[in-house]
Amino acid sequence: MLLQIDKFNKKELEGKEAAKLLVDYIGGVSGTSCDSNAVTVFNMSNPIIITFGKEQTTAINLPYYEDFKIVAVWLLNDEGKTLRKLI
Repeated sequence: MLLQIDKFNKKELEGKEAAKLLVDYIGGVSGTSCDSNAVTVFNMSNPIIITFGKEQTTAINLPYYEDFKIVAVWLLNDEGKTLRKLI
């Protein structure tokens, strides 16, 4: 499975011009877990990739994401078709 992460650069959001939407794809997703408080995404090489809390909190265990605001995360099958919107 794949994970599609839609994000904006935080510096661009502070500016007066429209920010450009950036999209990342992460392969090797092995599964997701969901309860009433959070959604967690797992990967074979990195046990917990990302956790989305009920209070709009996001903990991401990937490099280079501290300068970005994540606006949507999608779970895709290996062919790139949407299975589910996670946030």
